Amino acid sequence: MYLRDRKCKVFYAPFDVHFFKKGFKEPDVMQPDLLIACDIDNNVNEEGRYMGTPTLVVEILSPSTRSKDTVDKLNTGMISGVREYWIVDPDKKLILVYRFTDYELEEYCTYKQADTIYSLAFPDLTIAVEDIFHT
Repeated sequence: MYLRDRKCKVFYAPFDVHFFKKGFKEPDVMQPDLLIACDIDNNVNEEGRYMGTPTLVVEILSPSTRSKDTVDKLNTGMISGVREYWIVDPDKKLILVYRFTDYELEEYCTYKQADTIYSLAFPDLTIAVEDIFHT
């Protein structure tokens, strides 16, 4: 996968990511359900750990993670420089997409069953919501 001539890599849980939040010394270590990183060339340390900022983070809600995914991880993503953060809600069959610019919320959209998601971070990425929740 490529983003403006940069090679990107998809990672999925369990995979620790060190989120370096603006204004904080120590990173938050979290495991997003899925992420796309486009800065891997210069952000993998000597132990092979990814230490960059994901371009896109996807969290799939469950009863045990709902609060953490929709508040803590969303906020961490925003103030760490993540460009897009998707919350997939399998119970309600909807997807919330948050887009950030300069560590602030630029916009958010709610996508339902008949909608198609359009990514701003990846202009060629479109996904029909019904394909995600296809049963």
